[in-house]
Amino acid sequence: MDCRRIGESDTLFDGIIGGFCLPYLSHDNCVQLIAESRKLPSNKGLLYLSFVEGDSNNSGFKVGSNGNRVYFHYHNLKQLKELLALHAFEDSEVYQINYHRTGTLTERHTVLICQKKSIT
Repeated sequence: MDCRRIGESDTLFDGIIGGFCLPYLSHDNCVQLIAESRKLPSNKGLLYLSFVEGDSNNSGFKVGSNGNRVYFHYHNLKQLKELLALHAFEDSEVYQINYHRTGTLTERHTVLICQKKSIT
């Protein structure tokens, strides 16, 4: 499913994996994704998001090895954690993974795993 349409789902999940979709979403799309994800995890369900942390002002087009261009968005970890907390996600775990691209170019990918607050 296109993650920008996640709000159309009415199924509860134990976990939602947004594996490296954030780099292809604007800040506004990320806000929408997190807000709409709030209703989908079961009680204490998990949300997994991965992205490249950085200044959003450095976002722009990247060219792949096949010559195709794609707009790539950088996101701020602190802002994402605040947004997740605002939408009832807690206990964020953060992992940093070095990803070798080409030559000497390495990106640091950030993985963020959080849990939906328990409803008691």
